Amino acid sequence: MKIQVNSSYAIHYISFVMLFLCGCGNENLSVINQKETIIKQEEISYMTQDISLPEYDSLDGAYSDGSTLYYAATGFEQTSQQNRTTFYSLKEGDSIPEILFSLPENQSVTTITMDENKNIYYLGHDVSKPNDDHPILYKVDLKGTLLLTLSLSEYIKEQEQAVIQGIAVDGENYMVLFDSNQNIFIFNPNGELLFKDRMPDIIYNICSNNGKIFVGYRSSNGMSIKEIDIPGRKLTAKLEHIVPGDKFYMTSGSGKNLLISSAESLYEYSLEEESLVKKFDWQTYDFAGISAGILLPLNTNGILAISRNYSAVPMKVEVVAFREASEGEIALPEKLVLTLGTLSSLPSGLNAEIVYFNKNNPEYKIEVINYEEDFMRLNTEIMAGNGPDFLSMPFDRIASFATRGVVEDLNPYFDEDKTLNRSDFLENILNAFETDGFLYGIPAIKFRIYTLVGKSSLLENKSSWDLDELIAFTKNFSEETDVFDSTSKSGVLRLIKTAYTNQLVNIDDTITPLNCELLIKMLLFANQYANDDQYIYDANLSGKIMGEQLILPDIIVTSGHDFFGCSSLFGEPVTYIGYPTVEGNGNLIVSSQTFAINSGSKYKDISWKFISTLLSKESQMRMEKNYTTMGFHLRKEALEEHFSYIKKNASGYAMCLLISDHYTAIKFNLGDVKEEHIDQIRSLIQNADTTLITLPDIDKIIEGEAIFYFNGTKPVEEVVDVIENRVRTYVNEMK
Repeated sequence: MKIQVNSSYAIHYISFVMLFLCGCGNENLSVINQKETIIKQEEISYMTQDISLPEYDSLDGAYSDGSTLYYAATGFEQTSQQNRTTFYSLKEGDSIPEILFSLPENQSVTTITMDENKNIYYLGHDVSKPNDDHPILYKVDLKGTLLLTLSLSEYIKEQEQAVIQGIAVDGENYMVLFDSNQNIFIFNPNGELLFKDRMPDIIYNICSNNGKIFVGYRSSNGMSIKEIDIPGRKLTAKLEHIVPGDKFYMTSGSGKNLLISSAESLYEYSLEEESLVKKFDWQTYDFAGISAGILLPLNTNGILAISRNYSAVPMKVEVVAFREASEGEIALPEKLVLTLGTLSSLPSGLNAEIVYFNKNNPEYKIEVINYEEDFMRLNTEIMAGNGPDFLSMPFDRIASFATRGVVEDLNPYFDEDKTLNRSDFLENILNAFETDGFLYGIPAIKFRIYTLVGKSSLLENKSSWDLDELIAFTKNFSEETDVFDSTSKSGVLRLIKTAYTNQLVNIDDTITPLNCELLIKMLLFANQYANDDQYIYDANLSGKIMGEQLILPDIIVTSGHDFFGCSSLFGEPVTYIGYPTVEGNGNLIVSSQTFAINSGSKYKDISWKFISTLLSKESQMRMEKNYTTMGFHLRKEALEEHFSYIKKNASGYAMCLLISDHYTAIKFNLGDVKEEHIDQIRSLIQNADTTLITLPDIDKIIEGEAIFYFNGTKPVEEVVDVIENRVRTYVNEMK
């Protein structure tokens, strides 16, 4: 039996907000000794064993010394009739955990670690204060005797948006923490702050190994790790671009090794040899590695992985031991393999559905191929009639394949599928993904709405606008007021061409693919704003909005919370006017996981079977209830389930993600949500009629050459001539 843990917060690991937060400021923790990545493949098979633990409401954190698992879990206590968090230990080979100690009522745990003397450090929260994000750091021994208490509120009160994300302890008991604003705090063993600094990169986690502290983060070169030199107050780069993908989890392995989990694979990095070994792909063993929030070494050449199982409702946690297979052991059954091509790491909801599909299918399984760093290879394979059986990627990429006739029209599959009824889905969203009546892609996971939002009183109740109307609108404000949240030349150019892709570039025209007159108008307007090297990002977007110093933030509406949050933030009725466009209303439908079927596949019907599974009521409701992916579901019942959740959880805080050059998170009290509010967001979704189409390669050409006009090196006409020639060459090469 797998562990049955019923909680949407069963394992504390870096929340999805970390994917959007980007720090700024000086990096006083200096970087030295950058190194390249060489990845080796381990040729070892593994056997898996499910570890059964008692049922808990949540599993809050875990740590292993190789032979014993230490963990904190919360469950209902019969004697007190209250939920209580308790610490346990389970020795390898034992089946019944030992109770170490319990915490007082109303105290919860978000993460734990241990020092070399087996003292436990944990971040404790008072659950009777749900809006208090400032935990207390506790140090206790294995009997629960309190050794140190450290309140963290005074260190992060300057940034009320910040949340402590992780903790590690070095060999001398110095404590290192980081928060959601990329701040690193280092305390001496007595709990006194030694120093605090801010990294310019997104931090994913920290861990200790043999008395040293390592930081896992995303740098400009990719996923990276660095060692913290506490006395020297600097970071030493041990490895740059360690694994492919856009996020990863890192923990201490056996000896002087680090275990590193990407969305697709498990790696081991040797600190002595400075080498990276790929141990295996998670999907090989039907394990949801993308949410492997805890990895722990075992002494018997094994690894203990604790992950969220999003295919269960409510979400549960599974604990699985991986050990090297002995000679003669058969680790995996033979199945027909279907390949799914992607351009990014999979969201947790989709990853869980693939694992669920594979486990429950005796005949075939899905394997994922990530073409994130080699789109041209994918393009070449598909154009040659090869490549993956089906695809999951942004719709603009699907649309480019559709124009060349290499992906299937999904309407016949949809209409002939007896398990699906088209009336159960949002027809306007399906129509938006059609091209001339052909449905080449389906947003089977979730979609989001990208839009511009502002006060209705200022927008005079407009429902949409074109570029000329937007330009005229900006003239109503002084230089001290920012109309957009990005006021650099490149940022403004990027914003105004968001919904003008089809008017700006015609990829079917190999002679004059670029609308030069329109591009010149855009460049002239964008050139009025700050130079890119002089632009200073102001992270206080909420303060600027409330102070009427930011008029038109561009946002991603991913939930009812985002929608209502923006209304609350402006303090009066708002209009989601959308991006300037001459097509539709400018509220753009975005699906980063649009599904399509490769016309060259031998297994088109089986590929559709998986897509159909994702569209089923069971799957869509499961993903909605477990809240695994940001956005709205295509199935009406799942959308209404989302609205029902919003109405039941209206109190507390919500998050509004504002976009452009940077991302930020804004928290505010939501208040009561009424049915009229639900109708407003329902209307926004039902009236959206246009998908976001970007041409990343052409965008790079335009934005790269535009710099020469913005910095005064070339006149606008000369820059546009160069862009036109480069775009023409690109379009012809793609043909």
